[in-house]
Amino acid sequence: DFGPFEIVVAGEVIEHLGNPQALFEFAQKTLVRGGIMVVTTPNPYAPHRVRAGQLGVTWENTDHVLYAFPSGMVELAGRTGFVLEEYRTVMERPFRRDLRLAARRFIRGAVHRVVWNRRPPDDEAATRDAQELYVNPFELLLVALTRSRRFLGGTALYIFRKDDDTE
Repeated sequence: DFGPFEIVVAGEVIEHLGNPQALFEFAQKTLVRGGIMVVTTPNPYAPHRVRAGQLGVTWENTDHVLYAFPSGMVELAGRTGFVLEEYRTVMERPFRRDLRLAARRFIRGAVHRVVWNRRPPDDEAATRDAQELYVNPFELLLVALTRSRRFLGGTALYIFRKDDDTE
């Protein structure tokens, strides 16, 4: 027997579960009314993951059995009487550093293509760029101008509250 608890934390776990609904069911049974469940998972919309998809590069952990998209997480939570209190992402590195790094890589790649009419000679460049959070500097600049940085982080953070009417 477990509980009752006021908070359940599942950090970087749900993407490994064959039955992610079971995590919500466990929390439903063990949390007090109004209890909180905190879930973190890789952010599928993080620019470096989107860019990796554009490049056809995959390096994610082979034990990941699902991408936890926000709409799916809310649906899983709702089935067991949880409501979303907060969703945001966590930045691993400073935004300005990512913007400078992306601009440098973009310029270096453009020089290689224009001056030497070819891509950089490194066969592993696409994989390394994706793993090192490469993104298009123009996309990052657009994000900065629209002030939507809160969704850029590599880790998604969900805070769910157990609805007071469920037991």
